[in-house]
Amino acid sequence: MLKPGIVNMADPEYKVELRDESYCLWVSEEYETIMNLNDTNTTYTLSKSLTKTINELLN
Repeated sequence: MLKPGIVNMADPEYKVELRDESYCLWVSEEYETIMNLNDTNTTYTLSKSLTKTINELLN
């Protein structure tokens, strides 16, 4: 889900690099938020199923 606007976020738990892109990832039990470092004015909330998958990979 797209969350437009200027964001003021705490430091991310993870920094992910995929090819030429870098992302910040904030993790919680219920949802995760991701932001592309080339577009710091937009964050995305990941789906519950994707959050579950990522949490399993991180643990």
